[in-house]
Amino acid sequence: MLMLAEAIEAIRGMAVREGATLEKHFVKPPADTEPDYVYFQRNLEGLLEKKTAGIGPRAYTLYRVKDFISAVIRLPAAKQAVFVGQTGIIAILDEEGDRRDRVSMPLTMTNPYLNLVKCQTGGMTKPQDDFIDFLRIDLAGCVMPDVVSLFRQLKFTNNSSGDATYETGRQQVSRSVLREIVGNGKEIPDEIVVKVAVYEELWGDSLQWPVSCAVAIDFDKGKFTLIPLAGQLNKARIMTQENIADTIAMGLPEALVVCGEP
Repeated sequence: MLMLAEAIEAIRGMAVREGATLEKHFVKPPADTEPDYVYFQRNLEGLLEKKTAGIGPRAYTLYRVKDFISAVIRLPAAKQAVFVGQTGIIAILDEEGDRRDRVSMPLTMTNPYLNLVKCQTGGMTKPQDDFIDFLRIDLAGCVMPDVVSLFRQLKFTNNSSGDATYETGRQQVSRSVLREIVGNGKEIPDEIVVKVAVYEELWGDSLQWPVSCAVAIDFDKGKFTLIPLAGQLNKARIMTQENIADTIAMGLPEALVVCGEP
């Protein structure tokens, strides 16, 4: 045990001496006199020589798909690989080399898509006026105006037996016969379609995908809940990623382009 402790202490002493030697040979100038990549090294004669650090790996960040494709095409690269992930696109310029030089593009999810994610995870239940504002403002451009108008025309009442009912226009329908009026053009549909873009600023409306959502009604409290059907949001995201990958693959026919993470 004593010999092991002595060996450890000897190694520590060597590291301290080596560090002290390096400090004598390498000098970093004050930040206001030279750029970060400049340093001075002491030569065998004890004189300081000005040195320039090696160039770091490329790590460009772009914000438009066409600029992303243009950068990958024009930058020197041996074998490119592009990965389209959930939160960003990354191009490795030399997949067969050190894989250090990269070009990236962040993908920002739209507010309407994130609002639907909240609906799925939290079951956002709202009174009628708030629900209408949610469709009209938080999901602006994603819901047909006639759907918003339909929910605005509804009026909740209570009949003599205390059972909750609702009416559209002049027609009053009780809960017991709700299913019988499906298709007459005045009832609340069981489902509505929200056309949503998953990511910001790509190709606009061309990347909007239909998401089917169930409409749940609490007749007693006069509240509504919008719930995306199972798998709909995930499908919209995957379809968008595949669309992006296909577009990049057209611009980079020699590159490996896949949906996934590097």
